[in-house]
Amino acid sequence: AIVLADENLLQPVLHSIPQERINNVNITMGYKLSETSLYSLVNALIDMQRLAARNKGRLSIQSLSRVLGNPMTAALCADAPKILDTLRASRRMFPDTSELINSKELAVMFSTATDNISLLQYLQNVLKALVPVIRERADDTLFQPLNQESLYRIYTQINRINSLMESGSLDLSTDTLCRLIRSILSSTTVPFHGEPAVGMQIMGLIETRNLDFRNVLLLSAQEGALPKSGQ
Repeated sequence: AIVLADENLLQPVLHSIPQERINNVNITMGYKLSETSLYSLVNALIDMQRLAARNKGRLSIQSLSRVLGNPMTAALCADAPKILDTLRASRRMFPDTSELINSKELAVMFSTATDNISLLQYLQNVLKALVPVIRERADDTLFQPLNQESLYRIYTQINRINSLMESGSLDLSTDTLCRLIRSILSSTTVPFHGEPAVGMQIMGLIETRNLDFRNVLLLSAQEGALPKSGQ
């Protein structure tokens, strides 16, 4: 078992596990949604749409860099890093984005949201486009549970907000809506439920109760993490 005193180490630990030697990895812990690549992508997409609305639909190189540089965007379109390099080479604050709109994979990400409902539906469409990408990536078996759970949680929360707004139960300005989305997602945790009897188990301290393992690696057991600061 690998026990994480600092649960933010989950992704570095997953990157470090040799997949050719470890066949079964189970995660039994909660993980902050705000630490995932999908949360970073949704955050970048919201910022991009808000800046585009203020700049008459033009997309700035800063917002494009955050979206195209995200690992989830690269998974959706293998050419995303190359397109980003091309846009940066133009050295323009608001580069020509016709290449993005014409790309079959990226078109959904760079469509325009004009109001609150269209912004929520835009985010839902991007998440739907990522479903087959996450499901079919055979080389990403360790991260599949994390990405799948993250996508499900984000989509569920955005769909709930969208339902409230469409029914008229929620009436917000766009800026307040964006802050609400960030607040809800950043306070959400991604639950994992594994099988402790099979393979390597990755868990937080609270999940170690009444469990017995032959080999235990306790990571980040330093002051401030064990016990946690302020507790």
